[in-house]
Amino acid sequence: MCSPQIFFKSFVLSILVNTFSLITISSASEYSADVKKLRDTRSCVGCIFQNENLSGLNLFGANLKGAKFSNVNLMGTRLSDANLINTTFENTNFQDAILNRSDFSGATIRNSNLSGTVLIETIFSRAVLENVELRNATFRNTNLTETILKTVNLSGSSIESWTDNNAKYCNVIDPSNVNIGKDC
Repeated sequence: MCSPQIFFKSFVLSILVNTFSLITISSASEYSADVKKLRDTRSCVGCIFQNENLSGLNLFGANLKGAKFSNVNLMGTRLSDANLINTTFENTNFQDAILNRSDFSGATIRNSNLSGTVLIETIFSRAVLENVELRNATFRNTNLTETILKTVNLSGSSIESWTDNNAKYCNVIDPSNVNIGKDC
């Protein structure tokens, strides 16, 4: 026969274990199959992410080529060295994300917030950035070759160096709050 103390301790431990199991299961079930695949493999080529909260995740080196993001929170996410070629981002929050050496070639980024992002050696070649907040971002050796920037706010950003050969600017606010509209 068990003493009342041992029984009580076993009962409390059983409740804690069952509660933790339920929390883990319910947290895991909140994510779509594509998010689970991305978290497990760091690869989700052509996947669709809609209304997801991926904030703060470490997605270093992720392969998201051709993926589609809509209403996704990537705030503070580490996406360095990620393959984001031909990826579409609509209403995506990248605020304070780390995007060093990521490749956004051919990507479309619309109605999104990239304020405070770190963009060291990041490639946006042939990308389209439309209605994008890039306030207080850091640019160093960033490639914007043939990129279209339309209604982009760069105020307060630090641009140490970037390449923008044949880039098109329309209604772009530069770091000193001057409107650049040469290609409208």
